[in-house]
Amino acid sequence: MNSLIDLLLDRLRKRKGLCIFFTVTLLNSLTITLKLNAFNPFDDTITGIDANNIPITINIKDIVSIKFAIGPCQSCNVKAYVTNSNSDNITVIDTATNTSIATIPSAELNPVGIAITPDGTRVYVTNSGSNTITVIDTATNTPITTIPSTGSTPFRITITSDGTRVYVTNSGSNNITVIDTATNTPIATIPSTGSTPNDIAIGIIC
Repeated sequence: MNSLIDLLLDRLRKRKGLCIFFTVTLLNSLTITLKLNAFNPFDDTITGIDANNIPITINIKDIVSIKFAIGPCQSCNVKAYVTNSNSDNITVIDTATNTSIATIPSAELNPVGIAITPDGTRVYVTNSGSNTITVIDTATNTPITTIPSTGSTPFRITITSDGTRVYVTNSGSNNITVIDTATNTPIATIPSTGSTPNDIAIGIIC
């Protein structure tokens, strides 16, 4: 397979929640639109996924015309996630109807801060009462892992724009935990230059 195309597809999916779509017109005048899955340069074929998630392979020699576009991998619903500190759970709200559609038990104490990855696949929640971070799968709205914080009383949380790092303020120990989202493990602890670090924000400053 073409490693550069595979790498591009992987980065778009995991970091941005985007896919490459292509619309082809074939020699028999049939026109179809597929989500690009892979390109095989050895036999000159393109594999795509149709609306029913069925893979279809097309030989380049059968293509009359082709157009590419980038868009969300799937139709998206806008949801709000709310931490309920005293009841140790998270409320999920459908913003289209402004109704609660799920309640997620955090399995930890006093969930406070919350952040969602740019691709919308994961929610990270700080649990100030148990010094942990809960990771939630948004496809199923269930916790999938718990990460120990490197400080006490984790409070606020933010995620980098590429989705690779999570930053957590530990207000009880005056430091910041850095988490690698690929492994969901802490990779660094940054001492704060003041006491009781509270909120945190990330931005590109030029």
